[in-house]
Amino acid sequence: MTTIHEFMQQPWVFALGWAILHSLWQCALIAGGCALVLFSTRQYSANFRYFIALVAMLCCVLASAVTFYRYMSLSSELVPLVLDGALQTTNALHPAVFDPIALLNRYINTLVLLWILGFSVYTLKTLLAYRYCQQLKRAQLIATPERWQHIFSNLCQRVGITKSVELRFSELVSFPCVIGHLKPVVLMPAGLLLRMNQLQLEAILLHELGHVRRNDYVLSLMQAICKTLLFFNPFFLWISSQMDKEREHACDDIAVSVNQDPLLFANTLKEFADMNNNLKPALGIQGDKLLLNRITRLFAKPHKTASVKSTFLAMFLLIATGGVVSVCVNAQGGSEPATQVSEAASDKLVTLEMNNKPLADVMAEVNKQCGTAAAVEQDVQGELVSLRFEAESCDKVIPLIQSFR
Repeated sequence: MTTIHEFMQQPWVFALGWAILHSLWQCALIAGGCALVLFSTRQYSANFRYFIALVAMLCCVLASAVTFYRYMSLSSELVPLVLDGALQTTNALHPAVFDPIALLNRYINTLVLLWILGFSVYTLKTLLAYRYCQQLKRAQLIATPERWQHIFSNLCQRVGITKSVELRFSELVSFPCVIGHLKPVVLMPAGLLLRMNQLQLEAILLHELGHVRRNDYVLSLMQAICKTLLFFNPFFLWISSQMDKEREHACDDIAVSVNQDPLLFANTLKEFADMNNNLKPALGIQGDKLLLNRITRLFAKPHKTASVKSTFLAMFLLIATGGVVSVCVNAQGGSEPATQVSEAASDKLVTLEMNNKPLADVMAEVNKQCGTAAAVEQDVQGELVSLRFEAESCDKVIPLIQSFR
């Protein structure tokens, strides 16, 4: 138990806990900007809209990373001691005053423990899925007919793919998929050879080759890693769902642009989804309404290409997100006391450990070690704190101590 307590006193635990909390409003703001841009560009290509969602996803991760770094840079040598399994910081002077920050600090270690548990589960799930995909490339394969090898090579040329791509038919997979990036493999359910005609199979292969041309395998791996980190955040998950939707739309557009037959592709998509309802999630379809939307968009007027307006909207999202990052970088700036520490005091170090002591006593000890009697005002007499410093500079300790006032 002592080992766990010591582990939870590490500075990164406090930083991670607040990064998790801040990610909620940060991702909410970024998701709002993403929704605005996606709504404004609903007539534009799915490829461009996917780029918008991708930028938003990366901005969410960047904002959380900057927040974590900011809290770490505040030097979390000010870590409350863990007593009886809880962070002990009490206010004896105003016991009835509700302090949400103090409440969150009290349970920040519990929040981090829950995040570690969820992160571990999602990481294991992602690793197992990756391993299973690698096994699918070799397990229970049937020989690819020579005729289909020739057809597939021709389709690769039509899509504009120059690297080597292999076609394999598997008895294990129930839906088409692409595995690998450097040496991609397109896996097709073996049963489709008997249940669909050549034109329908070609339409499906064109869609899968669209994933290869767009390098979706690498981007999907990156997306999976980000989802593992922010699995708890509903706003981030919404952005991720938009990426999934626009990815499938973009590959649909590639397939239709090559075969020039949207009706064939729409019928193929509907027939393939009807074979088994379990296939719908794999196809990026979460319901009949979304399936209908995916089909009807194939017959909509041609999508606009990225223009000055669309580029401006994308830049707007980047600028807005830059504002979020700037806010989170300075999140502690407004709460830090504006204390000027002398140059001589800033070179001194503070080392102390106090358990359930009045804050005034802590301030007095800091004054003594830093030689800054006028810098730290002792105007709080009743607040009890448990904390520890170890060789920490005075210019960091004094603002942190004053933040408890």
